[in-house]
Amino acid sequence: MLILLQKRLKTDSHTFNAENTTEGNVEWYDLMNVVTDKGEQIDGQIKDFFFDDSKTDSVFIGKVKKDYQDGFIIKDAEINKVKLIFGSSMNGDTYEDITGQQTVEYTFE
Repeated sequence: MLILLQKRLKTDSHTFNAENTTEGNVEWYDLMNVVTDKGEQIDGQIKDFFFDDSKTDSVFIGKVKKDYQDGFIIKDAEINKVKLIFGSSMNGDTYEDITGQQTVEYTFE
């Protein structure tokens, strides 16, 4: 995760990858929300200022890996923690849930 100070705003940029380790198709809904310890909540689907091909297709067809990069403008430059809330995953053929939403929290020192 990279944090840059720009004109009293912070930009939050992070990269990550996801992998389908099964032969079946999996749908996954990427980063849904970013929540700071200052109470700011950012819609990860709409406010992301990086756009790449991983945003246009949520289906993992068989055993594949995808790389992601997301970037957001954060209003309060003095954040100490951020929560990243990732969407659920489901079977791409039957639409049965595989996992629910998952949250990861980072602390900045």
